[in-house]
Amino acid sequence: MSESRTSAVGTFGKAQAPAQKKCWVEIQLVDENNNAVANMPWRGENAASRDKVIQPYSGVTDSEGILRIDDLLHPDLTLFAEAQALVDEMEQRPLSIERTYSYSMKMSPVTVDNKTNNICYYVVVGQLCDKAPNIPGWNNKELPAFHFPDPDFSGLTISNMYFNSRVIVKVCPFRAWNILLDHTKDYSIINAFNLGLLAEFAYSDKEKVLSFFNDQCQDLSKVPNMLYETISVDVPFRERYVNPVFLDTTEGDSGEGGTQLFFVSNLTKLIVGWRGTEPDKLADLGADGTFRPLPCPDIVPAGHCHKGFLDAFNLVGKKFGDQFKQIQSLSNGRELFIAGHSLGGALTLIHATVLRDYQPVIYTYGMPRVFTASTINEIQNISHYRHVNDSDSVTSVPPELELDNKLYDLWGPYGVVYGFIGSVWAMEIQGAGIKFGDPYWHHGSTVCFFKAEQSIVKYLKRIMPLIGMDVSNPYMSIREISFDKCKLYLVPELNEQMFCTTAEEQNKFVKCLSPESLRHYFPKNTNPDLDSWTNPVNHSMSNKYMPFINNELIELVDPERQMERKMNREKFSRTVNNASKSTENTSKNEVERNKVFLSLQEMMPKTLGVSKTDSNWVNALVRFKHTAKEEYENIN
Repeated sequence: MSESRTSAVGTFGKAQAPAQKKCWVEIQLVDENNNAVANMPWRGENAASRDKVIQPYSGVTDSEGILRIDDLLHPDLTLFAEAQALVDEMEQRPLSIERTYSYSMKMSPVTVDNKTNNICYYVVVGQLCDKAPNIPGWNNKELPAFHFPDPDFSGLTISNMYFNSRVIVKVCPFRAWNILLDHTKDYSIINAFNLGLLAEFAYSDKEKVLSFFNDQCQDLSKVPNMLYETISVDVPFRERYVNPVFLDTTEGDSGEGGTQLFFVSNLTKLIVGWRGTEPDKLADLGADGTFRPLPCPDIVPAGHCHKGFLDAFNLVGKKFGDQFKQIQSLSNGRELFIAGHSLGGALTLIHATVLRDYQPVIYTYGMPRVFTASTINEIQNISHYRHVNDSDSVTSVPPELELDNKLYDLWGPYGVVYGFIGSVWAMEIQGAGIKFGDPYWHHGSTVCFFKAEQSIVKYLKRIMPLIGMDVSNPYMSIREISFDKCKLYLVPELNEQMFCTTAEEQNKFVKCLSPESLRHYFPKNTNPDLDSWTNPVNHSMSNKYMPFINNELIELVDPERQMERKMNREKFSRTVNNASKSTENTSKNEVERNKVFLSLQEMMPKTLGVSKTDSNWVNALVRFKHTAKEEYENIN
């Protein structure tokens, strides 16, 4: 003999009981921005319907996203939505800026809605779906973990203590994170930040790289994080990153060399990141040091390429031919971004040259010279911003000279030795002013983190009781020179962009500078003259390049924030102005140069570009503004 756990009429076996008191409930489905989820098919169950005492409740939400159930029995109600309709709808809903970051597997946190004081459940789509939906391009057996925490599709249980009132169910959009990138020839500091993070991230191991794109970029509980939190936007889940690939020539029994890269794509973009030099890897050091220029007709018909870099690049094609071809195939119809630091920057430029027909946008950091002048002239149209951290030594090698000679062709292993000696001999001759051949040149538009100095001359009177000195005037004038220093974020390309804008737009920033003066300070295809001696310590991506980019970006998106760098720059500007008023003992060239550099620094708001007009960009920068912290900048 069996007995029902519930009864619509109050009959329990042979015992009679009063009929259960009926309840009602209104449930309003909304997204994170409190917009109604209308016309959504739903089904409600409780213990009575599961015991087949009554039929399940069902219907469609109205224009305000509301469903109402009358004559509701007292057991807790479990709510389901039609899976495919729900995920298709919630793919189109953007995230809010203010978000709830707490989730649970079976029961979402219950809060009180601030505006209505109604009980509010916060859920992901999988907690409402009645079954597994079809997700385009998803081939895994398990559904996306963040959006589908409940593999049993148990539904959302609403406690009966909230009956006889309206309950709000806030549904997290079915979205994924994309790193914010702008495929533009103009300089973008957001590109510089995100591609810089990717260039630094290329030093990570394979598992970490794959997990970032497969897991972090699908987890909406927090913004994806590398060295810092990325600037990311939410996109429909079907536009997520798919099939990230990490390539390492040292893997396996036949491993050789020391070249690593990763690539990943979505429906609209392809990102490639190349790893730079690892100081403890002999293969990397060998690639850096083998600087004989070699012809590379398969890549570009004219000129020469650094042999060590070319060999490291070609090794990837040799070991991973199919994956390398896949990069080219994916480039067709997608916006292509390539980034790298140090040796990775050199490989980035070679790769961009191979893929130049696909209009790559590349950002490099601390990159050495790669091609000779003849090659550089052939690839000027590649959009490339080359970041130089002041006196970073790596950006000055190999020297800007012709380094090829026939001694490299000697038989046997001695060719490398004699060729190197020949190159040193050639450097001595060219250093004496005798130039010849096809020298190494830099490619791209320079972005310099420039440590500027302004000399300060003071005359101090001190008592100097020397023998023979006039005791009535026992003072000697002492000339004292000190230096005020400031690190500036200089993008000469911004001045040319300003010339292309209207007078009204120019007035928002500063007056345009003389192109001739900027070309003097930032000559094409080479490094600018610096106030500092070469310093290999300035080469670090994580400790030198990224902190400076991070801080500049914070200053631009949060101009009201008090920052040490801003105070240092204001002090430096006052020093320059005071020096400009001095009639003697001041270098007018130094003053004028520093005025130009300070004006160029003031153009940096232009680098935010489209971010001020696109709502997704604005939201991403608001998130960054609230979480980013000023990093220590050691400018010495």
